[in-house]
Amino acid sequence: MSALRQFLISILVVGCFAGFYIGSALLSWLICPLLALGTNAGLVRIHRIQRAVQTGFRWFHAAMRGMGLADVGRGGEAIALPDGPCVIIANHPTLIDVTAILAAVGNTACVVKPALFRSFAIGRTLRYAGYINGGNGSAGDGAMVMREAEARLAQGMNVLIFPEGTRSPPGGLGRFRRGAFEIARRAHVPVVTLLLRSSPEFLTKQAVWYRRPTTVPYLTIEQLPLLDAAGQTGDSRAETHAVHAHYHQALFGIDAAVAKREDLTTGGD
Repeated sequence: MSALRQFLISILVVGCFAGFYIGSALLSWLICPLLALGTNAGLVRIHRIQRAVQTGFRWFHAAMRGMGLADVGRGGEAIALPDGPCVIIANHPTLIDVTAILAAVGNTACVVKPALFRSFAIGRTLRYAGYINGGNGSAGDGAMVMREAEARLAQGMNVLIFPEGTRSPPGGLGRFRRGAFEIARRAHVPVVTLLLRSSPEFLTKQAVWYRRPTTVPYLTIEQLPLLDAAGQTGDSRAETHAVHAHYHQALFGIDAAVAKREDLTTGGD
C-alpha cells in the first residue's frame, strides 16, 4: 500500500471515530433525555435507550463497512440466546468488540470501565442505558459490580462481561477473572460464550488505532457451547479456568497449560 493511500485511509478512520464520538455526545445530551421523557418506568426508559444505542452501533459499523475500513460483526446474526436472562462473555481482541456484540444482541447491560462513565461524550448514555460501572478492581467495587449485575439479571436483562478485564494482548488471550462466572452462579443463569476474531489484526491493544492493515479487516463473532446453569459445578474458579482453556483451544488449537509449558521449555522464544 502506498504511503498516500495509507494516509487517506488513516484520515477516514479518524473521521469515522470522530463521527462516533460526536454521535455519542448527541445521544448522551439530546436523544437520551428526549427518550426518557414521558415515562417514569425505569425499565421502559432503559430499553428505549438500549435500542437507540444498538441502532447507533449498527450505523457506525455500516459507515466503517461503506468506507472499506472494516467489516464488523460477521456471525452476530447467528447468536442464539437462551430463554430468559444470561451472562454473556467474550474475549476482547479489539477496540470495537463491545459495539460488535451490542449491535447484535439487545436487552443487555455491559460492564464498562470507569473512565468511560466519566466521558463527556459517552458517560450519560451509559448511565441512561443501565450499564454497570466496572470499578477500580477493589474488593468493594467488585461486590458492587456483583450486586448491580444480579439486579440487572433479576430485571430480565442480559449482562455482558469481558472476563479479561481489558483488551487481549496482541495475538494472545489474557487471564480470565472469575466475576462473570460467580455472578452467573449466584443468579442461577447460563453463560453464553462468544469468540471474537479480527483478521487481520486491527484496533488491538498496542496498535496505532488509526492505522488500518493493508487488507480490509474482518471482526467475526462465533458462539461457543453454552455453559448451562444446571451444568455449572458451583466452583466459579474451576469454571473460569476451564472456559479459559476452551477459548485458548478454540483460538490457537492448543491447550493453555501445554502452551505455557512449551513457552517455559523454549525460554519464551
